[in-house]
Amino acid sequence: MNRRDARKWFLTAALAALLIPAAASIPARAEARPRHGTAVVVLPPGHRPVVVRQVTYYYHNGAYYRRAPRGYVVVPAPYGAVVPVIPPGHRTVIVRGATYYVDDGVYYRRVLVSGQPQYEVAQYPVQPEVRPPAPVQPPVQGAPYCREALIPIFVAGKEERAVSTACREPDGTWRLRP
Repeated sequence: MNRRDARKWFLTAALAALLIPAAASIPARAEARPRHGTAVVVLPPGHRPVVVRQVTYYYHNGAYYRRAPRGYVVVPAPYGAVVPVIPPGHRTVIVRGATYYVDDGVYYRRVLVSGQPQYEVAQYPVQPEVRPPAPVQPPVQGAPYCREALIPIFVAGKEERAVSTACREPDGTWRLRP
């Protein structure tokens, strides 16, 4: 082997030694999953049945399926579904001190089932909306100090905002008024 060939071989080996560990550290990309409403005739291999409130779903790699007249249809993740694993590529978020794992917009919480860690589909953890107080007239001596309050609520699984009046009590706490 001449000097020029040895140099090429060395550069190729050095480059491979640098790139192979870097490629191994790249997180595995989740395989493309079907969107909600997609119909399939046969469930993918490796699916798992999941029962939530007496309804059977089938789970595979982050997708949830329900039986349909001509096979199965992809549906949104049902709240309360517990699965053993979530797809690679999920991200971890902390909301109000609680840890959630987010995959394709679905929030999961880690739970123990028979002593084994699993993941439960959770509702979106809402952080209260912080708004500057509305300008108000200075309180009249002895009258309560009140202002508008926006409160996040869930109606049929969707987040809505309720408006109420919050008044400061003499001890400094706030109480909602009807």
